[in-house]
Amino acid sequence: MTPVIRMVAGSHLYGTDTAASDTDLKSVFLPSARDILLQSCQDVVVTQREKLHGERNQAGDVDETGFALHRFLDFLGQGQIVALDMVFTPPEFWLGVVHPVWHRIVESRLSLIGLSAASFLGYCRAHAERNGARGARLAELTQMARFIREERVSHGGVGRLEDIEARLRGFIASSNFVHTKIVLIDQPGPDGGVAHLSCAGRKTPFRTKLGDVEALLAHAAASYGARAKASSKGSDGKALSHALRVGYQTQELLSTGHITFPRPEAAHLRAIKCGELNDDSVKEEIDLLMQKIEALASSSKMVGAEHDKAFRDEIIMDCYKEKLFK
Repeated sequence: MTPVIRMVAGSHLYGTDTAASDTDLKSVFLPSARDILLQSCQDVVVTQREKLHGERNQAGDVDETGFALHRFLDFLGQGQIVALDMVFTPPEFWLGVVHPVWHRIVESRLSLIGLSAASFLGYCRAHAERNGARGARLAELTQMARFIREERVSHGGVGRLEDIEARLRGFIASSNFVHTKIVLIDQPGPDGGVAHLSCAGRKTPFRTKLGDVEALLAHAAASYGARAKASSKGSDGKALSHALRVGYQTQELLSTGHITFPRPEAAHLRAIKCGELNDDSVKEEIDLLMQKIEALASSSKMVGAEHDKAFRDEIIMDCYKEKLFK
């Protein structure tokens, strides 16, 4: 593989890094001549420290994600956030020797970008909601496991879900759960639908022993990471800051055709990330920003414009021919 560009990415690029931040690098490469001829190119290569199950990055960790040139240009043509970040990253964040094709890409980046307002809005909303939902699921798993444990103890350590059906239904109804309910699942045989407890995506039939249900729910809760455990008591500041950052980047791109790094609102984003601001006010800020982006999207010439596919192909052909025939 021949390097095209390596650069600092993530929080160190955005200006939102803290003492606990890891280092995130992004890169683009040209596949080897052999991989090109055999059509066996790896589109994406991730290099990182081997971690234990569920372990997250720590300060000092370095993760690098590399994209084959053709895949990177595909992402750029789709308006993917990662590719947009890279083509607007200033030279002071570039690392090592830069291949001439990168300068060609940066100089013509607006013709290579395909933008869909829907994709940006979806990304922002997903980041704002995903980890909050993850925390809510964890909270319901934890509460349900506690309820089942108390019922098991009151039944002398024995019993099945079907033995506590009435109290189970009452507990679910009174708890206003979103991710927990009782469902009927069709099964072959004369019984037809069989009642199951469904909690945060885990389903178990009513004939299951209470001890086994408790173990299932406890195991499921243990699989959630530290951020989900934190957000089970509230929203995830990191997810909210990501959503807001992408929103501000989108607003700037649709307004000016440019994205600034580090972000001008970095201090504000860092405060959100660290949980220093009220969650409700941040969500309100995100909602207002989404409204502005929707209004911009209806008038911006960048939205819906097709990227220059012929130019994209020309760049790839020039670089890959050079690899094959040099």
